[in-house]
Amino acid sequence: MTLNLPVVVAAYFQADKAHDAQAVAQCFSADGEVRDENATV
Repeated sequence: MTLNLPVVVAAYFQADKAHDAQAVAQCFSADGEVRDENATV
C-alpha cells in the first residue's frame, strides 16, 4: 500500500528513520504550536 503524504510529513518520517535530529527540526517552524487534548502548548 502506498501513502501519498504531504512533502513535509514524508521528510519528517525519513529524517526520523535516519536518526537525523537536524533534519527533523527543519520540518517545524520556529513559531509553531502544538494542540493536543484541547490544550495549546
